[in-house]
Amino acid sequence: AACPQLPGGGCVVLAQDSVLAALERRLRARLGGLRLGDPLDPKTEVGPLPPGTPPPEEVVQEAQEEGAQVFQAPLPPLPEGGRRFYPPTLISGAAPSSRCLREPAPGPLLVLLPVRGPAEAVAVASALPRTAAAAVWAQDVTVALDTADRLPQGLVWLNALDLLDPSGGCAGGAADTDLDEALREFGCPPWEQPPKVDEPLSPPVTADDPADPELAQAVAAARGAAPRWGRLPGAARARVLRGASAALGGGHETPEDSGGSGDSDSGVSGDSDSGGGLQRALLRWAARAERAGGAVQEVPGGRALVTRRPLGVLGVAWGWPRPLAPRLLLPALALGNCVVVVAPPGGGGPAQRLRKALVAAGLPGGALTVLSGNSRGSGRHLARQQPDGLWICGGAADCDWASAVSVPRVWGVPLGILGGPGQKPPPGAERELELRCTRPHCLWLTGGGP
Repeated sequence: AACPQLPGGGCVVLAQDSVLAALERRLRARLGGLRLGDPLDPKTEVGPLPPGTPPPEEVVQEAQEEGAQVFQAPLPPLPEGGRRFYPPTLISGAAPSSRCLREPAPGPLLVLLPVRGPAEAVAVASALPRTAAAAVWAQDVTVALDTADRLPQGLVWLNALDLLDPSGGCAGGAADTDLDEALREFGCPPWEQPPKVDEPLSPPVTADDPADPELAQAVAAARGAAPRWGRLPGAARARVLRGASAALGGGHETPEDSGGSGDSDSGVSGDSDSGGGLQRALLRWAARAERAGGAVQEVPGGRALVTRRPLGVLGVAWGWPRPLAPRLLLPALALGNCVVVVAPPGGGGPAQRLRKALVAAGLPGGALTVLSGNSRGSGRHLARQQPDGLWICGGAADCDWASAVSVPRVWGVPLGILGGPGQKPPPGAERELELRCTRPHCLWLTGGGP
């Protein structure tokens, strides 16, 4: 069984057909025995709805009118103010298009859906609204681990539920970030200057902004390539990057390239993109893709495997008054993202050469697209295609908030992160780029811990 937790409250249980009837009987019995009361009482299992929150009556009634079965546990006698309590409710037999699945309602609401197997459970869970976390129950640990790895949620429990998130408490939240990233949102790295408060953060919204069919086609192609490229092992992506380095003329790795003594210690070297700088960066990020893994943390009641996953489709709006630097794209590609770049006319030549070399080495078609266009407002155009992440390089590529609200991660890339010609990149630049193009994923394994 898989159990995604919905952001507004409530839960969806996806149960295999063979255990559905027995599970429904046990759920009804459990809901009927829940203890309602003061949320400050440690014995309370269900508290009142938050002040000002309407009860989910309309959602439950609409599901019932569509043919779903609704079970509600009777409310016990409650003290004054008990009107904010809602009875624990189980909805079974709901249609996949039902409102109780499309618009999560607050309160103790549980939706039970049948699935034929793990593959269908993953597909249904991926189609639900953006959920905070999920749990997988299974007797076969191999099936459970494979299912948990394919779920899109940032935090997954195995045969458990509602345990502490060891990545900092934010892995499955609305921001889909960990503690390290959360701190970055409220501070500036040493190479980034804070914006002046008297300067506008975004241009006015243009209501009649025409759509760009070429850009929409590029983002659609990237979405099609994202599952293939993102789920490849790091060693397979590393072979593609090394093949591109060889095609560009730098087929032999030196001690400097592998991170030894040399002029650069990061995949975003300050070397020029011409000559051997790009080839060395390709080799370094290939080595990093091979080494990318996770960390096992000891946690109360078990162990947690914390890894990072690619965002999916990353849009890059280049607005700086200089040619596009392909080195900026390498971290995102090496770590499994598909990238769509909008650069001024004549500024994407180096990136196009990189793309040809990568495709010849095995990069899937659509995984990297470089489009020429007006940099003014290119961030807004990209945001309206709803990529999984957006990097805005320079004020000319600014993006209004109305467009950016649909993008989970938006980053104004600081110019200093690439370093100047012949200079080393700033300390922490490689880590910053890795955080900006990946998201955390935590798998909680119960048992065997302290």
